[in-house]
Amino acid sequence: MTLIASTTAAAIETALRAKNILDDAAREAIERLDEKCIVIEATGLNLSFHFAEGRARVLASSDPAADMKVGGSLPRIFKVMLGKQADGVSLEGDLTLLEDFRRVFKPALEAQQVTDQMRSAAELGVGAMRSVVDGVANEVARRTAGAGNQTEIDQLKTSIEELTSTVAALQKRLEEAEKD
Repeated sequence: MTLIASTTAAAIETALRAKNILDDAAREAIERLDEKCIVIEATGLNLSFHFAEGRARVLASSDPAADMKVGGSLPRIFKVMLGKQADGVSLEGDLTLLEDFRRVFKPALEAQQVTDQMRSAAELGVGAMRSVVDGVANEVARRTAGAGNQTEIDQLKTSIEELTSTVAALQKRLEEAEKD
């Protein structure tokens, strides 16, 4: 097992854990796959998916006792996982598990929904940062109007500059993301 394979397995397992929480259909599919093992044998990468107690455990190895095996190149396996036909992919074992296995990986949202949600979150984040900057600026103005401590005022001014820079960077990233 290589570092890349074990890292890939851990990343997939983490993604499935999150998907299990966020996607009711994926959670139901994982529950139906209870006590099953599905293996993906791709060129350069073998993964075993063990389903138990409503969770998926992903190992960077091939389990010889798998209930179903999917083999081939990763791009072709991805096509099969999306429900498309792909030459050069072998399916062995209990093929009734395939549809639930696909459901575990199927996106819960359409691409436009994800884009809209990301844009909304980014705009909210930029707005929140602007609000923070305004609040700090108002605090600086309030403190400089009185006989405030100069060190404290300088620290607040530095904070404003840092926050302003952060807001500008977030705004730029949002604009770049909207262009894509």
